Amino acid sequence: MAAVWSFVLMNYIEPDYMSQMMEVNREKMIEAQPDMTESQLNAAEEMTAKFSSPLIVVAFSLIGNLFFGLIISLIVGLIMKNKNPMQG
Repeated sequence: MAAVWSFVLMNYIEPDYMSQMMEVNREKMIEAQPDMTESQLNAAEEMTAKFSSPLIVVAFSLIGNLFFGLIISLIVGLIMKNKNPMQG
């Protein structure tokens, strides 16, 4: 559901969402590294732009949710494990 919501948000509800996030990230980079050159900032923005298309975000969201769901289900399975199935 989170992946579908992200896709709808970035494509239909707020189409300029990613450009707003890019601007926020640029400001944070400038604050964190004030001595960065303009070319370094542009290179970082280009790399971020490659991974910020809506389909890539949805894919990473799905993969991340599946991974954490697996981990959580394994932990819950270990906690709830019944050692002797005949004891109920």
